[in-house]
Amino acid sequence: MLIGLIATATIAAAIFFVTNGNIANRSNTQAFVAAESGRDSVVAALVAANAAGTCSASTMSASTVGQPSGPYFSAKAQSITGTAPSAWNSGVAPACPTQNTNYIVIQSTGYGTSSVSAEKTTTLSVYQWQVVSHTSQSGTMAGTNGSFHGVGGGASSNTLKGDLVVRTSNYTCSGSSIIDGDLWVLGGSDGTNGGNVTVTGGCNITGNIFANGSVTSNGGNSANPITIGKSIIAGGLVSMDSNGVTVGGNCVAADGATCGQIASGGTVTLSGTGPNVGTVLTTVTGRPTAPVISASNWKHPNGTALTGSVAAAPAFSPPLNSSQNGGLTAGTVYAMTNWIEFGTGTTWQGAPAVATKLTCPANASVALSAATGPVILDYTGSGCAATSGNTTTITLSGGSVPQDAVILVAPGKTMKVQITGSLTGPSSPTSQIFFVHQSLNTGNVATDCGRPSGDSFTTGSVAIAPRIMVYTPCGLNGTWTGTLTGQFYVGGSMTYNGNFTCTPMSWNPTPSPMPNMDCKILGSGGAAGSTTYTLSLGSMVSQAEVP
Repeated sequence: MLIGLIATATIAAAIFFVTNGNIANRSNTQAFVAAESGRDSVVAALVAANAAGTCSASTMSASTVGQPSGPYFSAKAQSITGTAPSAWNSGVAPACPTQNTNYIVIQSTGYGTSSVSAEKTTTLSVYQWQVVSHTSQSGTMAGTNGSFHGVGGGASSNTLKGDLVVRTSNYTCSGSSIIDGDLWVLGGSDGTNGGNVTVTGGCNITGNIFANGSVTSNGGNSANPITIGKSIIAGGLVSMDSNGVTVGGNCVAADGATCGQIASGGTVTLSGTGPNVGTVLTTVTGRPTAPVISASNWKHPNGTALTGSVAAAPAFSPPLNSSQNGGLTAGTVYAMTNWIEFGTGTTWQGAPAVATKLTCPANASVALSAATGPVILDYTGSGCAATSGNTTTITLSGGSVPQDAVILVAPGKTMKVQITGSLTGPSSPTSQIFFVHQSLNTGNVATDCGRPSGDSFTTGSVAIAPRIMVYTPCGLNGTWTGTLTGQFYVGGSMTYNGNFTCTPMSWNPTPSPMPNMDCKILGSGGAAGSTTYTLSLGSMVSQAEVP
């Protein structure tokens, strides 16, 4: 009996010890799980706030302490610049990450059934903070090696909504051309290649003319007047006939007191031609001599006399080219509109792969309509039926385009795109199609066509709902007509006679080879070509329990 009593007591003690151990283990496990829940709560809040642009100090902390029952957690995060930390830095207050942040550190304490020190576990988790910089490519037609010509006349419509940038060569605005934005004519990287503007009867530029060289008029009349909505800023001479010319008719108070001026780095001659008076809203300046103005033919809009004065050459902001920027290309409009190189090594699928890649689909329209996510139609292979000889023909016969798409054509081939039927698609967000004729060489920031002649792009009179980008280092042959929304990014010459509305475009699978493509050089915040950043929470670098 004594032996049985001892055995019973021993077993009872062991059971009591194990039970207490299990209770403690359960509390420790609950505390650890609660700590991880606190970490996950802060991660979820930060990701959501970063996407919405609503991050605040409250985003960087979370707590369930004080709720009716446990387990509980109390978590906080801080943004760290520099090397990956191994401990919480009590000298850094919890604050939202910026483009200068390298790591996010989350300290989370979990409690078991009650928020007491005996039942707690604290973890320190370190995450990468990813920062991707983008320099917005500005302008709707950043012509690198050629010029763009608006043709028209008569009753034909020829409207470009957005800035027009001509990087190299001269530009003529003719016929019934309408540029609903600013005209930038840069004269090459250093201002020695073109940069002159000629405006003829019917030309309507709703914004400013920024010309590295001269601005001259030809053929304005009452039936087809020349209209410059804001100012003419020219590095060279300005010479204009009066017949129906207006400068500054679109100026508003937000544009400032100088809007509606003619400012020249050379001589200014405003001559009298025809019965209609020319008007300039504000001032006329030139150098080295005073502007020559026909007093009877040029006035202010209110009828008062228009006089001119000698002034320093106008300062372009931002500078057009390196000659206006102390020899530096960086920060100039020329740099903002640098040629983007999409070659055979350009990755479009994202990492991890988001976009679906289809090789040589027989019917591009069917492939686009069947897409359930971003899609790449790759016609670069030698065995594609769409390629005959040295020409790859992409025909869209119509249908739905529910998702964004990139259509690739190999370098060394001629890209022939023809849209023969109406294309539909969602309106919010609008789907996009990128026609990309790959550059022959990459790494030299130059338009390497690989063919002796340009590509072709025809749309006819069909309705096109998706935004369209045409990217080609080869230029476009013929005259483009139609109505289109999107972007032309053309490395050679192009002639257009249609209605084109620029809209910003971007390819969303990340990392994206394409910067955000903008439509204006100048915006409310200044030059649009400045650097912006995409911020996101990366992977966990380390996690450890800490005292």
